[in-house]
Amino acid sequence: MIAADRFGPQRAVSKAPPPLEGVRVADFTSYASGPYCGLMLALLGAEVIRVESRTRLDLNRRPHPLYGRLEIPKYDHLSARKKSITLDLKTEQGNELARELVGVSDVVLENFRPGVMERLGLAWPELHRLNERAVMVSISAYGQEGPNSRRPGYAPVFGAEGGLGYVQGYPDGPPLEVRNQMDHQVGLTGALLAVALLEERDLTDGLGRRADVAACEVATMLVGESVIAALADEAIELRLGNDHEVWAPHGVYPTAGEDRWIAIAVRDDAEWSALVELVGSDALLEPELRSAAVRRQRREELDAELTIWTRGQDGRELAAAQQRAGVCADISMSARDLVEDEHLRERGSLVRITHPEYGERVTVQTPWHYRDGATDLATWSPDIGQDNDAVICGLLGHGREELDEWIAERSVY
Repeated sequence: MIAADRFGPQRAVSKAPPPLEGVRVADFTSYASGPYCGLMLALLGAEVIRVESRTRLDLNRRPHPLYGRLEIPKYDHLSARKKSITLDLKTEQGNELARELVGVSDVVLENFRPGVMERLGLAWPELHRLNERAVMVSISAYGQEGPNSRRPGYAPVFGAEGGLGYVQGYPDGPPLEVRNQMDHQVGLTGALLAVALLEERDLTDGLGRRADVAACEVATMLVGESVIAALADEAIELRLGNDHEVWAPHGVYPTAGEDRWIAIAVRDDAEWSALVELVGSDALLEPELRSAAVRRQRREELDAELTIWTRGQDGRELAAAQQRAGVCADISMSARDLVEDEHLRERGSLVRITHPEYGERVTVQTPWHYRDGATDLATWSPDIGQDNDAVICGLLGHGREELDEWIAERSVY
């Protein structure tokens, strides 16, 4: 059993079913972007069945010396609310069971390198023949077609090749890697596509379609105005660090304590006047600084003055004072700060889950609430293959003796 203990008031259990209740997902993904896509669908109420195999463990399932057990926290997060079955897709029987699963599913997710599903006999035309109503989302670094399609890739690489890394960092430094957020953005894009394809299917001819998501192109989409400016031969200011194209002062400043910081953003003249009154420095009283353009030109000077003011002060008290004055400011929160945050607790966004074998962990709920409450979605991730019986014998209708035989021959493994 898994027990949940909330830090704050418990969210009401929704009287209505979640939006995707009744939708089944055959999930052939691994590592990060694909599993995050499945997680989003699961949090919306879909039944997500992850197809795994002990012959090639998900990287996030592999033993980790810091935690001393097979499942590690990143896997626990990405696989919450999902089921797990183990199929060796390279065996005839394992492959056949995968086809049967697709036959009773609404969505198929995969993030293999292009060509792998085809080699496994699970290409889109074949899956569409098996189940014309199923939709499919394929996620890869560079897309299913094109000169780079067969190349391997992972978040920092396709963030770099998509142009997003080039605009990240400080003016005097190199481009920066864009890590987990890139995987998550790609997964979120895939989930949006899955929902859109389901809606299209139900509103038109009832036939499913396939979407091809190229992670590097998701990165390019996020670059946005930089690409437009380049096409127009306009000069663009790259790598702003914590700076802003227009607002000043705008940055992150040190406060009391080791590695403690406060973020401050002054968006207009009224906020500047409020900040000046709080700081009480004669250096900030120059009439010229009432101009946003001048503040932007002299931003380094302003940053130095604010650093003198913030250093040594309690960050939370400083943030509260600025918020009362109408200035946008708050501490730069660490993971510990988030766990202890009163606002998140009050909203029921944090929950402590307990597993009889693995112990206790704090996790997060969905960042959305429904008007009539929210279904409790905090669960531990499944043990590998824990749903073999329920899916293969229950959903697919095979006998227990057959399952035992397939386990022995490692088709189900």
